[in-house]
Amino acid sequence: AAAKLERMNVMFNYVNTTAMKNDQGSRAQRLFAAVVLAALDDAIADDKKYGNGAEQIMRWARSRDGREVLMCAGIGSPGTLQEVFRGYTGDRQAPQLFADEDLVQASPLPSFRGRMFRRAGGDGFQRPFELATWRLRNMNEVLGNWRTYVPCDDYITQRGATYLLDSDDTLLYQHRDKSLLGYSETMATPLAFLDQYL
Repeated sequence: AAAKLERMNVMFNYVNTTAMKNDQGSRAQRLFAAVVLAALDDAIADDKKYGNGAEQIMRWARSRDGREVLMCAGIGSPGTLQEVFRGYTGDRQAPQLFADEDLVQASPLPSFRGRMFRRAGGDGFQRPFELATWRLRNMNEVLGNWRTYVPCDDYITQRGATYLLDSDDTLLYQHRDKSLLGYSETMATPLAFLDQYL
């Protein structure tokens, strides 16, 4: 048991150190800034050359690429950043995602057992980093099978929604989210709306 606990400590320290060394948040901020600054740089160049810089930056902001970048930053997408942070901070109102014995495989992280999340705060609720790890697993699945999940890129910037239809196609329930990661009024228990229909 002591050897097992030591291996878990080594794993936890490895993940923590890797995240700190790679400075993923800072890299994402720099990438976002680079994209926005490139768009602004193009707009300034156009303004100097043609006098239409403001029009160019507005055109970029309305383009598919511009909308994606701005929505990921939470601009015009209320609730996106809150939902991102929930993946890292945990949610005591949401159910636990991984059982202690589950083998969690989410590249580039090394494989580990679900009990590792106990170290981040206990059990019986969604612990810190648990949802972020679940999302990483899902991201790996989607990116590895991109054309199966996304046969056409035209609607990639659409936001999440949930619809429940009766057997005769009568709309019983709908939720159209304003954020990128949302698909339910109650993200901690996203299927709670079904209770009234079951």
